[in-house]
Amino acid sequence: AVELSTGIVVHFGHVIPPPPVTYSCSVSPASGYPGDPITVTGTALNLNPKKTTTYTWTSTGGVISGTTSTANIATTTAAPGTYTVTGHVTEGAKPGQFADCTGQFTINAFQPPTISCSANPTSVNPGDSSTITAIAMSPQNRPLTYSYSATAGSVRGTTSTATLSTAGASPGPITVSCNVVDD
Repeated sequence: AVELSTGIVVHFGHVIPPPPVTYSCSVSPASGYPGDPITVTGTALNLNPKKTTTYTWTSTGGVISGTTSTANIATTTAAPGTYTVTGHVTEGAKPGQFADCTGQFTINAFQPPTISCSANPTSVNPGDSSTITAIAMSPQNRPLTYSYSATAGSVRGTTSTATLSTAGASPGPITVSCNVVDD
């Protein structure tokens, strides 16, 4: 014997929960130097458009600001090192209504400046002067401060050009040292 039946099955009160909120972070640029701006962007998925979304950010370095899905990190006071930024998105206190994300960025130490210098003329009579020209460069374009010293005579100048005065110097070689420091 074969029995066939048809009908409709209806379940009342069974609600399928929405998928949980997920959150991912991206940091740009991932590395820089003190003073370079860093931006972190969070991407949240499965948010309920009927609920109010709140974003908060923290960072282990620099000063972070922002209350949207994007935050900015001021790195002026950040020492060289690797830091972690954490984002939090929430649309409620129930499980699945909030999520966190993390990202990292690195602050590099400034590279030292380089300098070369020359004298014009390279040979002078006692009491005469020579122009000292320094060519310096900072790899990160930091402000530079120049200083000079000489084994005899005196050097005047605090820019990329200085003057060696040989007044009072004995005849013979004079070595001029050109120095540069960044901020």
